[in-house]
Amino acid sequence: MPFVTAKIRVVTTAIQKKRPVTFPPFQFIPTLSAFSNAFGFGSLRRFNPRTPSPLIPQVSRGKRLREIKPSGGKPWVSAPPLPAEMPPPKRKTPGGKESIRAGSPSRPFRHLARGRGKIINLPSKNKDFYRSSLPFWRGFRRLLLSMCGICGIFGEHDPERIVPMMRSLQHRGPDDQGTFRHRNLLSLGHKRLSIIDLSTGRQPITNESGSVTVVFNGEIYNYIELRRTLQKRGHLFRTSSDTEVLVHLYEDHGPRFLEYLNGEFAIALFDSEKETLFLIRDRLGIRPLYLHHKNGRWIFASEIKALLASGYVDRRLDPVAFNDYLTLRYVPGSRTVFDGITRLPPASLLTLTNRSARLSRWWDPPYSDPPLQSPSQEESLIQEFRFLLEDSVRLRLRSDVPVGAFLSGGLDSSSVVALTRRYADHLSTFSVGFRTSIDETTEAETMARFLEADHTSFFVEPEDYRLLPEIVRGMDEPIGDFIILPIFLLARHASEKVKVVLTGEGIDEILGGYIHHVLLTRLWRAWPLTASLPARAASLLLRALPTPLLERAFPYPGRLGDDGRRRAALLFQALNSFPHAYLAFAGLFSPKERSHLLGTDLPRESSVERLLATFHSDRHRAFSLNRLIDFDVNHWLADYTLLKQDRLTMLNSIEGRVPFLDHRLVEFCARLPHRLKLRAGQTKSILRRAMRGIVPEDTRLRKKKAFYIPTGETFGEDFLDFAREILTDREICDLGLFNKKALEQLLADATRPGMLPQKRLNTVLIAALWARESGIGVRNS
Repeated sequence: MPFVTAKIRVVTTAIQKKRPVTFPPFQFIPTLSAFSNAFGFGSLRRFNPRTPSPLIPQVSRGKRLREIKPSGGKPWVSAPPLPAEMPPPKRKTPGGKESIRAGSPSRPFRHLARGRGKIINLPSKNKDFYRSSLPFWRGFRRLLLSMCGICGIFGEHDPERIVPMMRSLQHRGPDDQGTFRHRNLLSLGHKRLSIIDLSTGRQPITNESGSVTVVFNGEIYNYIELRRTLQKRGHLFRTSSDTEVLVHLYEDHGPRFLEYLNGEFAIALFDSEKETLFLIRDRLGIRPLYLHHKNGRWIFASEIKALLASGYVDRRLDPVAFNDYLTLRYVPGSRTVFDGITRLPPASLLTLTNRSARLSRWWDPPYSDPPLQSPSQEESLIQEFRFLLEDSVRLRLRSDVPVGAFLSGGLDSSSVVALTRRYADHLSTFSVGFRTSIDETTEAETMARFLEADHTSFFVEPEDYRLLPEIVRGMDEPIGDFIILPIFLLARHASEKVKVVLTGEGIDEILGGYIHHVLLTRLWRAWPLTASLPARAASLLLRALPTPLLERAFPYPGRLGDDGRRRAALLFQALNSFPHAYLAFAGLFSPKERSHLLGTDLPRESSVERLLATFHSDRHRAFSLNRLIDFDVNHWLADYTLLKQDRLTMLNSIEGRVPFLDHRLVEFCARLPHRLKLRAGQTKSILRRAMRGIVPEDTRLRKKKAFYIPTGETFGEDFLDFAREILTDREICDLGLFNKKALEQLLADATRPGMLPQKRLNTVLIAALWARESGIGVRNS
């Protein structure tokens, strides 16, 4: 430790006196890295915590690094360091030992970059270069992350088809672009939105021999730590990009390199020696990847519009997926509403060669429900949760462009913003309101003042619903929730100040924080006591309850009304079946209602019930909170929540990051005891306890408010006129998707009190807009 301290003093003194460091930097940098990992440091730059963390050592507030002052107590309980220990490579490093020499005292920052057989000397005389080398998490150079869009074609094809595919992804990557071609077998395209070190990092990127080529969309948050480990093994880097880490990891570990990545990504990696293409999606499905396969040709892209732009894919409706959409307001699983276009599932690896295609899953959360042994164990788990969340936030602040955050004023987003302020001297936050009873802008502004954030609040205006056609067109797929409108506006306003935003998405899915998690778990536990009660008697009992009492039992953000009362009775009758109980609570249209709504020539088949019945039934008890969480993480989270965030932020050319979905945190929560997720009716118990002293008590203990937009209250009667104009439009009627009389009934029902009729109208309206924008109906299904 004295040796490390002495080296820190050398660096500090050298910078203060504007002179070079007099020992080889490649010797001291790994030492600092080990020191940082051992004590849990995130960054040695100045930051401004409201409440010092007991887990992360704090740094003095001087302008330059003078001394390190760890806080008292243990640095953390048992959180794993980054990166995980990796086995030694199975091949010899190129160039032998001579290729990894550390430089010389006379040229202290003589970095080596991989070129065509020669060493490239990078600039080292600029004093700002030395300063940028100090913070641990920035690494020893300003490294690169980029958000982007990717596309490609594998199989015999016209290479020129990649050009319109890339053009359709312009909004995802307006800063740069690149292409790669391997005979007529493979074409790759990349569009880039730069986030860190804007001057380098064009994709595709290859290794030095050109045998491995990669394009990817997303971020590898632990790329600095991985890069250092790879350099110790002899790998030389010719760019500052996190993308180059992927090719060198693949050289050492083959497809298993995925296990070492902490991030969110969709990757296309080509091994030209094996003529094999690997298509990969991150563990939680944060970044999308769409596929089309026909006649031995595979086409893939970050968005559906790029597949359609290739000229190889027809616009056809998948009627089963359309029924799934009307059931859940989104399409779960690998299907999309476009026939022949599928999603690569989360945590999936698709291996393609000229002769075969193999799909495999490379990660699964380790769900269990262990008992708590003692209060001390419970406290240790809370501390470890807090450390993992704080470290996840720290990693997701790696950026050389302004970073902001969405702040609703609730617990989830407030926790992210509060932890962000520990590392950010300045933070812009954004919230959206509706001027209704469920508006949370006041809470958001109070939290922003408490955290001294630069806050911007705005409101959805009564005429903003007219933006809906533009939003639906940009999303490619219909998402039957009007919340897409305020999120789109939120992203648009944020894009005026920042290029990266942190959000509070994901924690409700991994800790069971939604209403249906709470209510179904309660009802399943009470089922043995009520199973003998006849279904009809239970139904009559629920119908007889006063509406206010029933609404207290079903804490929805809007009124239940008569439709909600009938749905509650149906739920009670369906408790002995996991699929039926889930659909009774989360389903929008029943099979009978769908049959009445759809056009006469459209099939009525849905795959949702079958998907629910077979989903990991071997891994969980038939009725358990973990089974609900597992399904929602794999489908609701990936196919609805994250898809919505990706599209709406990318339509405004900004990037959304989700600290709650760091895979270490997800794995940790999967192993938590039930009572740390749901305790005496209190959701997200461990998060509330971990945030004690970090967020105000009223925020920490406040019940969750659903992010819900009451369309009638927000937009008034003009919105109903707009919906009637769309649904009775001749073009919509000619598509043949819906029964005209059913649409008229839907419009009439929307004037009744209750949340369910509004949700149904909004879902059908968005589907109609999507069909009109896509030109898809019964005739091409």
